[in-house]
Amino acid sequence: MPQDYMFRFMSVRPADTARQLDRASAKLDLYAASGKTSPLIGALEKLSPSEAAAVSARIAEEFRSSDRYVRSIDALAFDLKPAIAVSEAQAGTTASDPAIRQALEAEYGTTLDRVAKDPKLQDSLLRLADTLLAETLAPGSERINLDRLSLAHKVCTYLVELGTEVTLPVGATVADLVRISVSRPQIVSSSRLRVRGA
Repeated sequence: MPQDYMFRFMSVRPADTARQLDRASAKLDLYAASGKTSPLIGALEKLSPSEAAAVSARIAEEFRSSDRYVRSIDALAFDLKPAIAVSEAQAGTTASDPAIRQALEAEYGTTLDRVAKDPKLQDSLLRLADTLLAETLAPGSERINLDRLSLAHKVCTYLVELGTEVTLPVGATVADLVRISVSRPQIVSSSRLRVRGA
């Protein structure tokens, strides 16, 4: 009987506040790695606050009917499947481990700095970001695998970070980087739409 009370206590105690704050700050900006803006973001930035709610959904719908919208990673110009396979196989490995760089370079047959600068990779990253943003602004009725697209976006970002030698969080594993939450951009201006972080 005393054990029953102990387990009951353990199951309801609040989570460690420091860990909650740590998790809350770990977010990935959709557009951070690309460093570019897209026509979708440009159209959203032009909206006034009064028209933002009504018009942003229409803009997202228009984007969904364009050829920039990603329904499957197979439609991307850059083949992310090898990078996803390496990321899944090395999930428990420290993200900055040189063995991952070597494995990715072997898969793509070139250095990661060249991979990161590849226009096809940059275009794929921007298309994925736009697609994920459009889905948050106006979820479509079409069944697409958003988890797979989100994973592809994170792996794409990881490739760019490795190729541009961005300092990765100390001790972070590959799984930590590809499981991180994605946040929508904040389009900040007094006369423009503000898209709050997810």
